[in-house]
Amino acid sequence: MIQTIPTGTVTLLFTDIEGSTRLWESKPVAMPEALEQHDRLLREAIAERAGYVFYTGGDAFGAAFASPSDALGAAIDIQIRLRADTWPEGIDELLVRMALHTGEPDVRDGDYFGQPVNRAARLLSAGHGGQILLSVATQELVRDRLPEGIGLMALGQHQLKDLFRPETIFQVTGPNLRDDFPPLVTLETHRHNLPSQATPFIGRNADLAAVVDLLRQPSVRLVTLTGPGGIGKTRLSLQSAADLLEEFPDGVFLVELAPITSADQVVPAIAGTVGVVEAGDEPLLETVGRALHSKQILLVVDNFEHVMAAATKLADLLASTTGPKILTSSREALRLYGEHEYPVPPLGLPTEVGTQTVDIISQYEAVSLFLQRAKATKPDFEITEANAPAIAEICTRLEGLPLAIELAAARVRMFDPNTLLARLSDSLKMLTGGARNLPHRQQTIRNAIEWSYNLLTDDERVLFSRMGVFRGGRSIEAVEVVCGPGLALDPVDGLESLLNKNLLRRLDDHAGTTRFVMLETIHAFAAEQLLASGTADEFHGRHAAFFLEMAEQASTQLTGHDQRVWLKRLTSDYENLRSAIEWALGGGDVQTGLRLVAALGIYWRYKSHLVEGQHWLQAALGLADQAPEAVHGQLLSWAGFMAWGLGEATEGKRLYEEALTIEQTLGNQSAVARILISLGFPSSNPEETSVETTESGLTLAREIGDQDEIAHGLNVLGEIYRLKGEYEAAQQVYEEALAITRATGHRLREAMLIGNLAVVAFNLGDLDLALRLVRQAYVLALESGNDFIIAEGLCFCGALIGILGDTDRGVRMMGASITQQAAIGTKTQPADQFELDKMMAIIRDRIGEESFDRLWNEGRALSLDEAIALLLK
Repeated sequence: MIQTIPTGTVTLLFTDIEGSTRLWESKPVAMPEALEQHDRLLREAIAERAGYVFYTGGDAFGAAFASPSDALGAAIDIQIRLRADTWPEGIDELLVRMALHTGEPDVRDGDYFGQPVNRAARLLSAGHGGQILLSVATQELVRDRLPEGIGLMALGQHQLKDLFRPETIFQVTGPNLRDDFPPLVTLETHRHNLPSQATPFIGRNADLAAVVDLLRQPSVRLVTLTGPGGIGKTRLSLQSAADLLEEFPDGVFLVELAPITSADQVVPAIAGTVGVVEAGDEPLLETVGRALHSKQILLVVDNFEHVMAAATKLADLLASTTGPKILTSSREALRLYGEHEYPVPPLGLPTEVGTQTVDIISQYEAVSLFLQRAKATKPDFEITEANAPAIAEICTRLEGLPLAIELAAARVRMFDPNTLLARLSDSLKMLTGGARNLPHRQQTIRNAIEWSYNLLTDDERVLFSRMGVFRGGRSIEAVEVVCGPGLALDPVDGLESLLNKNLLRRLDDHAGTTRFVMLETIHAFAAEQLLASGTADEFHGRHAAFFLEMAEQASTQLTGHDQRVWLKRLTSDYENLRSAIEWALGGGDVQTGLRLVAALGIYWRYKSHLVEGQHWLQAALGLADQAPEAVHGQLLSWAGFMAWGLGEATEGKRLYEEALTIEQTLGNQSAVARILISLGFPSSNPEETSVETTESGLTLAREIGDQDEIAHGLNVLGEIYRLKGEYEAAQQVYEEALAITRATGHRLREAMLIGNLAVVAFNLGDLDLALRLVRQAYVLALESGNDFIIAEGLCFCGALIGILGDTDRGVRMMGASITQQAAIGTKTQPADQFELDKMMAIIRDRIGEESFDRLWNEGRALSLDEAIALLLK
């Protein structure tokens, strides 16, 4: 038996025992032994033909073969041995059905996924016990190399339950093989009107199983698939119905409502589909109910959202019958008693693309769909290492929306993936050109959204367009304040209606706040409608004013006990804050923009977003002639901090000194103290530090009783002492600062100070204490979400772990830290880098340059989560 899983083009053999449930019920004593004998026989035959068993479940087997002839030989061997074996008392023979299909499935973790696997499973479901079925793909490969006496009998064209195009199915014939089988169990053997699909059903295995399981429950008679336009509700409903054909002997029927224009036409549409005609003066609904009363029938009612007034008719139909079940698809739930809503999610999206191979990226549902549609448009299209990141980003940008992905993939005729990605900034313009034989609403993403928009009331349309001013999400409070004025509709009621119609999605963010988000394509349409209304500037102004108030309030709270709350709140609305700055500084309201940037300086500091902070501060300073002096001073001070944090000491000093002049003129003593404290420690050169400058700022902070700046000054003073090697003095001021910080509730500074004390402990020779302290600091940093402290803390933890003996783990953690710092554009502070250099030198001397570099590079490839897992190991 081969030890590695076959890849590339493989032949899949699927098997299961016919009537196994009945056998377990009637032969409970004999079946365990029989199943063990069955499994042993299959494994032996598969191994003899160099097959790889990748799946077993109940009585089912899945095996893969590099050679289609070996797969066929194994199937024949198994059937012959099954007939020849002696089975436990009470069991004459186990009848096993088999299917062979050849393709190129995706491989992950020793298992197969993708369309070839689904096709093989559908082929198996068409067969009977003792029968071996082949797809055309496998038949083409083995027909000229059949074992002696073996033949292939064409059973005609059949449509399998995947609703894909019909294809010819072949049955293996020969000596010692059964040949007396009933007709194949395919779509043709059931009553239905389900249309064939031009493309295979991709992904959504979990969704399909969930919907099918719901409809199998005796107590469930109405299931509604909900979601925005283009999410794939219709395709999922059709595939679910196809999978249930055997369980509805009286038929499965699609009732397409898109063409009708009135709720009064729904019952006639159902009647016409199932062949019920009016009976005299009897209401048609009663006639349909009487005709279908106890029939085991499934009605698939598609596109219900524009005829909601007819929802009660479905309830009446179910109430008057006992047999029928209904599967509907709609952009909003019908809100009927007994209804089971199933929100259809977007397709699965790739994560951590930079660390994944092309093969793995290809297996995500959204990417699989993109590739399948791209190849239909451009047959030679392939995913490569060069274009895989762009393809993954396209699918992510389109948020896993199937219609949007299909329309984007169709553009590969003209654009390579990287160019296509660059053009997706105008998604409504790019996502056009759907097939002419699709419904109008599915030919462009705009049409799909417009269909829902046109079903809104006038007031709902106004609210929907105003919500286009937000970016990334919006809270109820924000919608009420920004969008509410002059609106005839209560904003909360409007939000609920848009949510029900799947033009919004609700989520509870990490701050514990309920927020409402739009798919990006829907948001683009809303923003377009806002612009067309002529009120865009008015609502951008209201939006900017709302978020300016939030930012300025936050700036006064970020150094106290509510620090975490406000950091999370600003993070949740950061896209809105950024959007407000862009609009305001772009000419919408420069004064508001300047105040916003000044207020957000402390946020950028505590989140270590120094590069972006510097970008906006420089932009604001370019408009400084329009800034009040107080705002100008804040902008200069924060710009100095960003430059200093990014290693630009000379520029940082210049900006700080300009800010100091303004703040002294204004008499802003807290700001003066903060700047003086910061100016005392400009670089890693001990000769350039100024204890006097820092102490003058600390003295001023003490005079005015500013506890936050006192703690700040003591921390910087400790940095200076530490850089000079005066560790006992550093420890003393750090501990004083820590006591103040814990009293004020400044968790971020607490993390920094504990980390500094850990470095002091290291230099004083207490390595165990140093590691305990640095881990404690790291936990606080993780809670705060400060990217820089998380990255730097990881480096210190790694260094100490390495010095204490676990060099493999420690050096990899240090390498990972550097990758994380590079990602956020920050650099280790001078005093800290001085200590890290000493620690790394100790480890290098111990394990050698080559081993250190190897482990370091291994760490550089780790994600942050993987590195944290190393720390917690």
